[in-house]
Amino acid sequence: MRSMILGLAAAVMLSACGGSPDLLPEHEVDLFEFGIQSKAEWTPTAPVTVSNSGEFSHTLVITREDGGVVFASDVIGPGETATARLDLEPGEYELSCRLVAQTEGGDLIDHFEKGMHADLTIIE
Repeated sequence: MRSMILGLAAAVMLSACGGSPDLLPEHEVDLFEFGIQSKAEWTPTAPVTVSNSGEFSHTLVITREDGGVVFASDVIGPGETATARLDLEPGEYELSCRLVAQTEGGDLIDHFEKGMHADLTIIE
């Protein structure tokens, strides 16, 4: 019993000091037609929850300033949510949806060109 109480006390102290990475705040990204809503600054290693509140499927792609892709989600359908744990270096990134869809009339709709991108800064 005494060791259980000591273990619980240690866990509470670690969480109060930020010692457990599982207790870091979670970043949230909302995808919709045709935009991305997210905080502009993230810490490097917090978990990310990506929700699609739109009517169409979307993806989340994170790229560095040089255009290199550092993360790409699977397709996230309307009303669906996906989670990921990222470990990004401090710096400037871009969030975007890179899907291109075709309408019944044959027109192409490029989600990125329609405005589905946002700047992101990873802070130390």
